[in-house]
Amino acid sequence: MAKTADVKEDVDDIENQTLTSEEKAKESPQGESLPAPHPVGQSSEPTVSACLPFKLPNYPPPPFGKALRPHFFLSSTSTPLNHGSFGSIPRFVEQTHAHFRAWVEASPDSFISLNLRNLSETALECAGELVNADPKNLVFVHNVTSGVNCVLRSLRQLAEAHARRAEKYELNKLKLLKKRNKILILSINHEGVKQAIKYIAKIDNFVVHEIPLTYPISDSALISRVRAAIDDTVLLANFEIISTLPSVILPYERLTRLCQGHGIMVMIDAAHALGQVPVNIRNCSPDFLVCNTHKWFFSARPVGILYVDPKWQQYVHPTIPTYGTGNFKDEFSWMGTVDYTTYLTIPVAREWRRWLGGEEVIRQHNHKLAVEGGRRIAEMLGTEVLLGLGRTGTGADHGEALIPAMVNVRLPSQERSEEYMKRFQKELIIRHQASVTVFKHGGRWWIRVSAQVYNDIEDFEQLGQWILEMLTNDEEDKYASESLADLPFSTALLTPEILSKL
Repeated sequence: MAKTADVKEDVDDIENQTLTSEEKAKESPQGESLPAPHPVGQSSEPTVSACLPFKLPNYPPPPFGKALRPHFFLSSTSTPLNHGSFGSIPRFVEQTHAHFRAWVEASPDSFISLNLRNLSETALECAGELVNADPKNLVFVHNVTSGVNCVLRSLRQLAEAHARRAEKYELNKLKLLKKRNKILILSINHEGVKQAIKYIAKIDNFVVHEIPLTYPISDSALISRVRAAIDDTVLLANFEIISTLPSVILPYERLTRLCQGHGIMVMIDAAHALGQVPVNIRNCSPDFLVCNTHKWFFSARPVGILYVDPKWQQYVHPTIPTYGTGNFKDEFSWMGTVDYTTYLTIPVAREWRRWLGGEEVIRQHNHKLAVEGGRRIAEMLGTEVLLGLGRTGTGADHGEALIPAMVNVRLPSQERSEEYMKRFQKELIIRHQASVTVFKHGGRWWIRVSAQVYNDIEDFEQLGQWILEMLTNDEEDKYASESLADLPFSTALLTPEILSKL
């Protein structure tokens, strides 16, 4: 009962922080409502305005930091520093998302049968501008994991098509072909993607070659390791634009050119890219690229975007085919009864980011805060930030260039068990309503801390203090002695908006 009372008191405190009518008019995160863009039951033309049913705020945005936090649904008592895991949706974007959900519920048949395809294509046109790609080569998927699996589960057909193309080319040069059955991955690739690749390799008789990497390493040294692993049997290589753990910017464009120069198909995992670094598919020209917009671009979740080079599109199919075969766009346009309205929030997310100042302003703020915040935590813990060695490793361009909006800081306690660290990560949420990602790299424990427009340096300093106190005062067996299942359900993060719906 005490916990329930505490939660109610916390909620009451938040609800009492109401604005006057004049303040609401000036500071409300909600947009001004416009008439419904398309009457229910009428088909619509694919125009951007169809995806923007509300006006942006008619006042300048508040400064980045805590002043911007009311524009999100984040609890005022939390310290959100793990944006890279799940993202966070602005209130203005969710307002548009709710508009589309209400439209669906008002008339499911007319929305899905008459409007959804056009609206989705409009959103894909916007996505094409964001990643500099022809929208004809883009389709929506639920997330990066889904998109990667679409490619992997089509890999047998892709391998056969690749062999036919190569055979025609090689016979003209009077060369003998070797069977390509190898998939190249890096040890720092996302674990879920690695497991999917290994699973497909097992059932379809491919061979996985995992290239070990430990940071810090220069771009040139990394590329040399990949080059050394290349031979005539490699079919596909998988690289990330920004790796997950540790979080570093990879030389993916150079890696793509290297592999394609040896006749290898390249699949780019851009899960963390859009919203952190520029994505230019026309420049990079990968065979496949998968990104999402719910992590760093502020769309509703989940939204994934799959790019497939036109020469491979007839061989790539959804993991659950529901719409015939043979037409790339049609097959991915309907994958059963799921919530497609999340896809439609990409245009409004872009407009809201423009209201904040645009991509470059957001990137500069987040990168600078990640660098400064990571350095401050490392100073408090007496450790270090994971820095790069630059393109060549000579030191001329080493340092902070590989840090996007996520920074890796080494923890001082290296003898802790994995079970302890799992408990530590969850206890940080329970005790302080703060979250980071804890991981091991190069035999050392690190944390990945995310910087976002609603953060400031005080968030990083507060996190450093909490971590220092917890690691100093807690015994090794304090967390490991209990099962993770014994952790209590925490209601402390439930916002008034959520509580009102329970």
